[in-house]
Amino acid sequence: MELLRKYNQATTVIFPLLDYGNTDNFVASLTLATGDVQISKDFGSFSNTGSLTTHVANGVYTLPLTAAEMQCETACIKIVDQTATKEFADTVLLITTSLGAWVEGNQSIITGSVNNAAFTPTTTAFEADRLAPNTTEEQTADHMNNKLVMFVTGSNLGCSVQCTDFVYANSREKYTVSALPAAPANGDRFIVV
Repeated sequence: MELLRKYNQATTVIFPLLDYGNTDNFVASLTLATGDVQISKDFGSFSNTGSLTTHVANGVYTLPLTAAEMQCETACIKIVDQTATKEFADTVLLITTSLGAWVEGNQSIITGSVNNAAFTPTTTAFEADRLAPNTTEEQTADHMNNKLVMFVTGSNLGCSVQCTDFVYANSREKYTVSALPAAPANGDRFIVV
């Protein structure tokens, strides 16, 4: 099952679990154990989710995911019955959090993520890393000057500002912009057009 969710925002996913012996039927009222529900972020190693599933009704379950668990472009959730006699069929949920290929396909829109490792963001400056598909960072000074920077997550969600200066610093793109309402946080995403 594939789902679309927002990056870095807590969410709850809903899905059915099928009876292991008869996949034509949903299975209700299961008790899942630690290790039955795991997440892989951006195709990394699997680890247990912070929460387990909750049965809603008639074999339909929910799984709450934290903002930290959603800090990835692709989350793969696997739900596997680890008991000797399986009660339900293994299930995989794929969650996409990126802006999507439909926006980024022609690479004319640049996507980035604020990185505060070497520079503390302010309302007028921040450093960032590029996100897929165009991950090659621009190193030409002033290349982004006069472009529009719009935040798509975080406290500046929906805010658009003009890039007034651009440099490559600390192995990252550094943007100076007209004033934002708040300093962006580490991991906040934006687009440049």
